[in-house]
Amino acid sequence: MNLEAKKPAYKEPWFWMVLGPLLVVMVVSLTMVSVAFRLADDRVKDDYYKEGRMINKRFAEEQVAITQGVVGDITFDFTTAEVFVELQAKELPDQLVLTFSHPANADADETLLLRRIAGGRYRADLAHKFQGRWYLIVSNSGATEDDNWRVTTELDFNRGHSARFSAHL
Repeated sequence: MNLEAKKPAYKEPWFWMVLGPLLVVMVVSLTMVSVAFRLADDRVKDDYYKEGRMINKRFAEEQVAITQGVVGDITFDFTTAEVFVELQAKELPDQLVLTFSHPANADADETLLLRRIAGGRYRADLAHKFQGRWYLIVSNSGATEDDNWRVTTELDFNRGHSARFSAHL
């Protein structure tokens, strides 16, 4: 008869050889799931019909910009935290809308309202300094939907602080 006292299972080496890999797999799996949720990519829109109609509207807005002869320059002054737009067009609106669209992170997108200060010159205050590459959309806030125009350009703030835009399809 064996009179040795039985050791608890957690004090045996075989217990940790069997349970150890299972615990490692659980910890790694939970870590990967949390990383996947925190760093998830932006969702793809599944309303294709509505998106298709918006593309047609954007083409129409760019066609209005061509008709209006919209051309200009955007200049960012980060020392005074301001953005300036010099606009040339047949009709100058009282205010412009400047949309910052980040190519990879939709949560970083921003919109600014620029007010006319003189002639074709517009300005707005910046909330923060932009870095990296951005798509910029300049549009008016026309009285009717038929008067709305928009032009696009892109700017890499690591290379410069100004961009030229013009209406084109």
